[in-house]
Amino acid sequence: MGLFIDRAYLRRNRPKTFWRSVGNLVGHLLATSLIFLLLFAIAWALSWLLACLDSLHKFPPEIFDLIARFEVWLIYGDAALSGGVVLIGAYRFFSDLLEVHHHA
Repeated sequence: MGLFIDRAYLRRNRPKTFWRSVGNLVGHLLATSLIFLLLFAIAWALSWLLACLDSLHKFPPEIFDLIARFEVWLIYGDAALSGGVVLIGAYRFFSDLLEVHHHA
């Protein structure tokens, strides 16, 4: 392996504690929030850009409706993805807690 350390291997061998599980959950929630805000900002920027383009040269109504639906589905997809990631984080947190409780 040389100079590289297998961090996943080290993480597996560390004993799980309540506070380590809480730290993992908080980190997971912060990362999820960052991803949600990033995707939401991208959707907002696209919406703003398309509104500016529409003000310069009107889109046909069918195209504008398609774009508006795409924007809405992008927000729905962002919320669903973030919700799924939060649920996975909560599952990992509770399974870690059960493992900590079981070993105590």
